[in-house]
Amino acid sequence: MAMDKDHILSTLKTTNRIVNVLASIYAKENEYDNCLLINDTKHIVEAINGNVFLVKDNTVITPPLTEGCVQGIIRKNMIQSLKKSSVYQLEERKISPFELLKADEVFITNSIIGVQSVKIYRKKVYNTEVGQKMALSLRELATSLN
Repeated sequence: MAMDKDHILSTLKTTNRIVNVLASIYAKENEYDNCLLINDTKHIVEAINGNVFLVKDNTVITPPLTEGCVQGIIRKNMIQSLKKSSVYQLEERKISPFELLKADEVFITNSIIGVQSVKIYRKKVYNTEVGQKMALSLRELATSLN
C-alpha cells in the first residue's frame, strides 16, 4: 500500500501516527505483514513500523530525511555503522518502488525489533545476509555501550 507523507512534519517524532495507523489497518485487512509508505513524489519513505534499507550488491540504500522518514535512533546507528564499513557503501537517496524488485535484500529497522529482514515483496524473494550482519553489529554496539 502506498500512502502520502508530509515531508516537513513526518520527520518529527510525535504521537500523531494516523498515516501509520491507517496503513496498519490496510495491511491487516489485506493479510500483509507490513506496508511501505510513499511521499507525494511517489518515493519510498519508510515502512509502517520503521526505516527502510535496500541492498544492491555492496551498496545499502535508505531514503534521506528530506523524503519524510523518521529520524530514528536505530537508523542513525545503522548509518554510522555503514559509514565505517569497509564492506558496504551507504547511499542516502530517493528510492523508487520499482527498485524493490531489483534489490538483493530489504530490511526494516526500529528501536523495538532492531533489524527485521523482508523475505518477500510481491513475487521477489530476498536474501537476508546483510540484515543479519547489521543486526549483529547493532547488538555488539549496544553491548559495548552498557
